[in-house]
Amino acid sequence: MAPGTSGTPVYVGAGTQRDVAWRLSATVCRYGTIEAVGLFLSVPGGGAGARCDVAARSPGASPAALAARRVQTYYDPASNVTWAFGTLPAGARAVEVTSRPYGGGTPSTERIATTAIDDQAIEQGHLPAGLRAFVVALPGGRDVAHVRASDGTGARLMTCEDGRCDR
Repeated sequence: MAPGTSGTPVYVGAGTQRDVAWRLSATVCRYGTIEAVGLFLSVPGGGAGARCDVAARSPGASPAALAARRVQTYYDPASNVTWAFGTLPAGARAVEVTSRPYGGGTPSTERIATTAIDDQAIEQGHLPAGLRAFVVALPGGRDVAHVRASDGTGARLMTCEDGRCDR
Protein backbone atom coordinates (compact mmCIF):
# COMPACT_ATOMS: atom_id res chain seq x y z
CA MET A 1 0.00 0.00 0.00
CA ALA A 2 1.37 3.44 -0.91
CA PRO A 3 2.07 5.99 1.86
CA GLY A 4 -0.83 8.34 2.59
CA THR A 5 -3.42 5.76 1.56
CA SER A 6 -5.99 3.57 3.17
CA GLY A 7 -6.83 -0.03 2.51
CA THR A 8 -10.13 -1.63 1.68
CA PRO A 9 -12.66 -1.31 4.50
CA VAL A 10 -13.76 -4.76 5.66
CA TYR A 11 -16.26 -5.98 8.22
CA VAL A 12 -14.42 -7.66 11.08
CA GLY A 13 -17.30 -8.41 13.42
CA ALA A 14 -21.04 -8.35 13.92
CA GLY A 15 -23.44 -9.33 16.65
CA THR A 16 -26.15 -8.26 19.05
CA GLN A 17 -25.66 -6.99 22.59
CA ARG A 18 -28.31 -5.54 24.90
CA ASP A 19 -30.82 -6.21 22.09
CA VAL A 20 -28.93 -3.89 19.72
CA ALA A 21 -27.36 -5.18 16.50
CA TRP A 22 -23.86 -3.93 15.65
CA ARG A 23 -21.24 -4.25 12.89
CA LEU A 24 -17.56 -3.38 13.15
CA SER A 25 -15.44 -2.44 10.13
CA ALA A 26 -11.68 -1.88 9.91
CA THR A 27 -9.38 -0.13 7.47
CA VAL A 28 -5.59 0.00 7.40
CA CYS A 29 -4.34 3.59 7.30
CA ARG A 30 -0.79 4.28 6.14
CA TYR A 31 1.00 7.61 6.59
CA GLY A 32 4.65 7.22 5.65
CA THR A 33 6.16 4.89 8.25
CA ILE A 34 3.07 4.99 10.50
CA GLU A 35 0.46 2.30 10.01
CA ALA A 36 -2.78 2.30 11.98
CA VAL A 37 -6.09 0.47 11.95
CA GLY A 38 -9.14 2.70 11.70
CA LEU A 39 -12.34 1.23 13.17
CA PHE A 40 -15.97 2.15 12.72
CA LEU A 41 -18.87 0.69 14.72
CA SER A 42 -22.34 0.89 13.16
CA VAL A 43 -25.54 0.47 15.18
CA PRO A 44 -29.15 1.30 14.22
CA GLY A 45 -28.95 4.60 16.16
CA GLY A 46 -25.72 5.77 14.45
CA GLY A 47 -22.06 4.93 14.78
CA ALA A 48 -18.58 6.20 15.48
CA GLY A 49 -14.92 5.42 15.12
CA ALA A 50 -11.74 6.63 13.48
CA ARG A 51 -11.40 7.01 9.74
CA CYS A 52 -8.12 7.31 7.86
CA ASP A 53 -9.00 10.56 6.06
CA VAL A 54 -9.88 12.30 9.33
CA ALA A 55 -6.43 11.71 10.84
CA ALA A 56 -4.78 12.99 7.69
CA ARG A 57 -6.76 16.24 7.43
CA SER A 58 -8.35 17.25 10.73
CA PRO A 59 -6.84 19.94 12.96
CA GLY A 60 -5.56 18.39 16.16
CA ALA A 61 -5.67 14.89 14.70
CA SER A 62 -2.57 13.14 13.50
CA PRO A 63 -1.55 9.77 12.08
CA ALA A 64 0.43 9.07 15.27
CA ALA A 65 -2.64 9.81 17.40
CA LEU A 66 -4.76 7.44 15.30
CA ALA A 67 -2.12 4.70 15.60
CA ALA A 68 -2.04 5.09 19.41
CA ARG A 69 -5.84 5.14 19.74
CA ARG A 70 -6.78 1.47 19.72
CA VAL A 71 -9.97 1.85 21.78
CA GLN A 72 -13.01 3.89 20.75
CA THR A 73 -16.28 4.70 22.51
CA TYR A 74 -19.70 5.78 21.31
CA TYR A 75 -22.83 6.68 23.26
CA ASP A 76 -25.96 5.72 21.33
CA PRO A 77 -28.88 7.79 22.64
CA ALA A 78 -31.40 5.71 20.66
CA SER A 79 -30.63 2.62 22.76
CA ASN A 80 -29.12 4.34 25.84
CA VAL A 81 -25.99 2.20 25.45
CA THR A 82 -22.31 3.17 25.52
CA TRP A 83 -20.21 1.08 23.17
CA ALA A 84 -16.52 0.40 23.78
CA PHE A 85 -14.63 -1.26 20.93
CA GLY A 86 -11.10 -1.70 19.71
CA THR A 87 -8.34 -3.76 18.18
CA LEU A 88 -5.75 -5.67 20.12
CA PRO A 89 -2.53 -7.55 19.37
CA ALA A 90 -2.55 -11.22 18.36
CA GLY A 91 -1.88 -12.54 21.88
CA ALA A 92 -4.84 -10.79 23.54
CA ARG A 93 -7.49 -13.20 24.76
CA ALA A 94 -9.45 -11.07 27.24
CA VAL A 95 -10.15 -7.43 27.90
CA GLU A 96 -11.35 -5.65 31.04
CA VAL A 97 -13.27 -2.43 30.44
CA THR A 98 -13.66 -0.13 33.44
CA SER A 99 -16.26 2.62 33.15
CA ARG A 100 -18.30 4.95 35.32
CA PRO A 101 -21.65 6.67 34.78
CA TYR A 102 -21.56 10.11 33.18
CA GLY A 103 -21.23 12.73 35.91
CA GLY A 104 -19.46 10.37 38.31
CA GLY A 105 -20.52 7.40 40.32
CA THR A 106 -19.16 4.01 41.13
CA PRO A 107 -16.91 2.48 38.48
CA SER A 108 -17.64 -1.02 37.22
CA THR A 109 -15.53 -3.45 35.20
CA GLU A 110 -16.66 -5.88 32.54
CA ARG A 111 -14.38 -8.69 31.43
CA ILE A 112 -14.98 -10.11 27.97
CA ALA A 113 -13.20 -12.41 25.57
CA THR A 114 -11.60 -10.95 22.47
CA THR A 115 -12.39 -12.36 19.05
CA ALA A 116 -10.02 -13.28 16.27
CA ILE A 117 -10.59 -11.45 13.01
CA ASP A 118 -11.35 -13.80 10.16
CA ASP A 119 -8.34 -14.64 7.97
CA GLN A 120 -10.26 -13.64 4.83
CA ALA A 121 -10.97 -10.17 6.27
CA ILE A 122 -7.31 -9.81 7.28
CA GLU A 123 -6.20 -10.70 3.76
CA GLN A 124 -8.81 -8.59 1.96
CA GLY A 125 -8.24 -5.55 4.19
CA HIS A 126 -4.45 -5.97 4.47
CA LEU A 127 -4.87 -5.93 8.25
CA PRO A 128 -2.06 -6.99 10.62
CA ALA A 129 -1.84 -10.78 10.98
CA GLY A 130 -3.47 -12.14 14.12
CA LEU A 131 -5.35 -8.90 14.87
CA ARG A 132 -8.09 -9.33 17.47
CA ALA A 133 -11.06 -7.14 18.34
CA PHE A 134 -13.58 -6.54 21.08
CA VAL A 135 -16.98 -4.86 21.29
CA VAL A 136 -18.93 -4.38 24.51
CA ALA A 137 -22.24 -2.62 25.15
CA LEU A 138 -22.43 -0.88 28.53
CA PRO A 139 -25.77 0.24 30.00
CA GLY A 140 -26.51 3.97 29.93
CA GLY A 141 -24.15 6.86 29.36
CA ARG A 142 -20.69 5.94 30.60
CA ASP A 143 -17.12 7.23 30.51
CA VAL A 144 -14.68 4.46 29.66
CA ALA A 145 -11.74 5.15 31.94
CA HIS A 146 -9.48 2.14 31.55
CA VAL A 147 -9.04 -0.89 29.31
CA ARG A 148 -6.65 -3.74 30.08
CA ALA A 149 -5.88 -6.50 27.58
CA SER A 150 -4.39 -9.77 28.76
CA ASP A 151 -3.14 -13.00 27.23
CA GLY A 152 -4.47 -16.50 27.92
CA THR A 153 -2.64 -16.68 31.26
CA GLY A 154 -3.97 -13.32 32.46
CA ALA A 155 -0.67 -11.49 31.95
CA ARG A 156 -1.07 -7.85 30.92
CA LEU A 157 -0.36 -7.14 27.25
CA MET A 158 -1.62 -3.60 26.98
CA THR A 159 -3.26 -0.89 29.05
CA CYS A 160 -5.36 1.90 27.57
CA GLU A 161 -6.27 5.19 29.22
CA ASP A 162 -8.65 7.52 27.35
CA GLY A 163 -8.34 5.25 24.31
CA ARG A 164 -4.56 5.53 23.98
CA CYS A 165 -2.65 2.36 24.65
CA ASP A 166 0.82 1.33 25.75
CA ARG A 167 2.41 -2.07 25.61
